[in-house]
Amino acid sequence: MEKNISVSRSNGSGRLRGTRRVTVIAIIVSVSIAAAVGIVTVLTGDFGDTQAKVLGTTSLLAGLSITALCHLAIVGRNIRIVGFFGLAASVVAFAAGTVLIWGTWGDTWNFHDVTLKTFALSGVLAVFLAQTNLLLLLGARRRRPIRVILIITLGAIAVVYILVAAVIVTDGDIAARFVGDLYVRTVSVAAILDALGTVVLPVLGLFIRDKQTGFIKVTLNLPEESAAILNAWTTESGQTPEDVVGALLLLGRKVESE
Repeated sequence: MEKNISVSRSNGSGRLRGTRRVTVIAIIVSVSIAAAVGIVTVLTGDFGDTQAKVLGTTSLLAGLSITALCHLAIVGRNIRIVGFFGLAASVVAFAAGTVLIWGTWGDTWNFHDVTLKTFALSGVLAVFLAQTNLLLLLGARRRRPIRVILIITLGAIAVVYILVAAVIVTDGDIAARFVGDLYVRTVSVAAILDALGTVVLPVLGLFIRDKQTGFIKVTLNLPEESAAILNAWTTESGQTPEDVVGALLLLGRKVESE
């Protein structure tokens, strides 16, 4: 009989919950500040340069926090590297956007152009990776329809980002160099596949589930040292904690029988 074991790791999961809690607080604070600035502006009719910069910065912070929540969704899994890349992209976008808002440029227009492109590239990447990380929550599913649609959708996301990034880097010149309207057609098809997969996948995930026989859920609260060993083991082997614990139990049973 197949047994699936749910393992609760006291150290990593606790830190992850703490990080998510801080992110949620940051979202609430940033949105509240933006709302306060907006209300004061409406009531006083005084919307100066400083108010605009504060509103823009808090909006960037809200965007950073929202995308960070999406990236943190998979940090506890074997594909956590994608989540870390997403967090890095969000931080870079926030930093570049803050520089754009508060910077005094004068004759440094070239630096302004570089900063603007950095903000655009990292911001778009952060959004696409946020979408990717949410879809990757279904990455462990074994059913073929889900896996095929997931691969197609992730490929479409990559194509859209590459083509959009090319336009940003070349100031639109890359689109003009495409033969006829090939660029527009390619982006359109990829974007449609992206949108279709994003809508269809979660629905399929609800109705098409992996076959499970004799499912038994066991929760283990491990000491910090044991949890660290298990975490390192799963990272190095690429296995899930359930696989590692199950293998150890089978090995112990075999040793006892001998």
